[in-house]
Amino acid sequence: QSLLKQKLVNNLQYGHVPDLVELTYRAYEVIFSEVQKIACAATEPTKCEFVIIGGVQIHGPLGQNFFWPGKMIMVSKGGVETDLYEAYAASVASSNAGSKLASTSEIQAWCLNTALANLQLQRRKIRLAAVTGNVAELKRAGMNLASVTDNQRRSLLHIAALNGQLEVVKLLLSLDRSLIGREDVNQMCAIDYAVERDNDAIADVLFEHGCSLTSDKLRDPLVEAVEAGDIARFKRLFRFARDGRAAVASAADKDGRSLLHICLAARAVHVKDGEEGAAADEQVAKYDAMLQELFSCCADWGEQMDFFGNNVLTEAQRSGSEAVAKQVEAKLLSPTLQAVKRGSSIRGTGEVPVGNPLAGAPSPS
Repeated sequence: QSLLKQKLVNNLQYGHVPDLVELTYRAYEVIFSEVQKIACAATEPTKCEFVIIGGVQIHGPLGQNFFWPGKMIMVSKGGVETDLYEAYAASVASSNAGSKLASTSEIQAWCLNTALANLQLQRRKIRLAAVTGNVAELKRAGMNLASVTDNQRRSLLHIAALNGQLEVVKLLLSLDRSLIGREDVNQMCAIDYAVERDNDAIADVLFEHGCSLTSDKLRDPLVEAVEAGDIARFKRLFRFARDGRAAVASAADKDGRSLLHICLAARAVHVKDGEEGAAADEQVAKYDAMLQELFSCCADWGEQMDFFGNNVLTEAQRSGSEAVAKQVEAKLLSPTLQAVKRGSSIRGTGEVPVGNPLAGAPSPS
């Protein structure tokens, strides 16, 4: 239970108090993730395979229990992951359809179960059509495609974006534009999955229809891209953002460090470790290129401080390169910061104002 609480904290936004439903979903996600990690660590990937069936047990009235089916996967030899949900859905539907009951009440229940099973089977066929790109099957479905979802509340647009089915995306957008901003249980839209899976053609179409990545969803991906020095991923996230400059300027890690803080710190690691050779030079050059990209996205980083009181210039001075420190100092375009740097006073007394943002605070040891 203590481990679960620790993991849950990392999956909840700071300052946000979740309701019972959201907390239940987050607990399910954490538990599933931990079970999968343990299973992967405890098995030999070249010789073993395993299946994980996740979900939520719901205690109903009068002693009834219900099961919400979550993620169901099979990890086969070599670490290949297969989604088993559709097989589960087909099994449940066929089981309900094949039930044999006798009494009047049971027959009525059986008729309802049969109707539900047929509906489930029809929706499963439609979901599979979205997965495989079968546009013809979707056109003759004979039902509202916007109402079809899977166990994660993912619409057909989500499913098509996940599986790279561009023609299905175009068809769905022509039929119902309300699908564009719809979120699943993980608060993900179709464009989030398209960008995550590198399906840029689909992301372009969704972006043209008004769907974009919001700043709150970009925070962690941007931090990860900068930490890794992955310029290609950074550019893609910026390209599909609703407001790229605002997202870059506001993104920060759990210590309140801006993207520029993070980039400078990552660069300093390779310099201070004393790495030599072409590989080390390549790593440093990668973060130098990321610095230029960040400066092109946001003009004024000078006033941003982390939770320890360190500003960007303080981080630059630790970067191990005087040239980088000077470049960062030159990029601090805020008139106030430039005035402080020159030792002038806003009031004209010639004294440096209290709380000089360029002085920084010592980093905690």
